[in-house]
Amino acid sequence: MAEVFKDDLVNKLNKVIQDRRITHKDAAAFIGVSSAAVSRWLNGKNSIANRYRQKVNEFLETGFKNGDKTIVIKVSNFPIKASCIQEFVDYFSLPENKAELLRLYAKTLDNTKR
Repeated sequence: MAEVFKDDLVNKLNKVIQDRRITHKDAAAFIGVSSAAVSRWLNGKNSIANRYRQKVNEFLETGFKNGDKTIVIKVSNFPIKASCIQEFVDYFSLPENKAELLRLYAKTLDNTKR
């Protein structure tokens, strides 16, 4: 019989996902893993690796609170969460983030030409 990996963190993650009707894909984008990884955690097929435990805790503490329609936007190789569009706009209005926004815009234009 295969070993089942369930701990308190997995139980909390499962509860938040079910209670707030969050997709595995959205949770995965926030945490920085695939939706299959989240599914394996919740089904007890794999344990949450130590390198992801902090991001799972951040997700539980900050993401999707009180029915908030938090937006999870994957930028480059990391997700940015914004509880409203204004936070997203504010993020890219900072001088240190403008270059990233321009790079993403150029990449979007490049992808539409294909």
